[in-house]
Amino acid sequence: NRWAFVIRTYPTTVLAAALPIMLAAELAVIGVSVRDGWWRQKLAAINDLRRWLPRLIGEREVIQARRHISDAGFAAQLTPDLDSPFFGGVGRSPIVITCLRGYWGVARRLIGLVGRRRT
Repeated sequence: NRWAFVIRTYPTTVLAAALPIMLAAELAVIGVSVRDGWWRQKLAAINDLRRWLPRLIGEREVIQARRHISDAGFAAQLTPDLDSPFFGGVGRSPIVITCLRGYWGVARRLIGLVGRRRT
């Protein structure tokens, strides 16, 4: 599950920066699930995530304590592109691509600034 992975592994600053865009993408996926008739499965996945959250947070603490990469280094490995087929033409839209890349560029700079203040 994508959300389980993100919750456990993303550093806090990266998670905070990525969360608004990820939630917007999640709303789009929910819309696709309604349109394409698999909303019940999507709703079940959301409910599973809600149930797993306490365990995921515990696992997050262990994973984050062992992490050796900086927040900025972690963020540098991520891409803002929506290349999933679920997004169709929206993910390939020049306007969407430009906006997401701009957002992520600013977010990565802020993550780097926060990281420098912590050291």
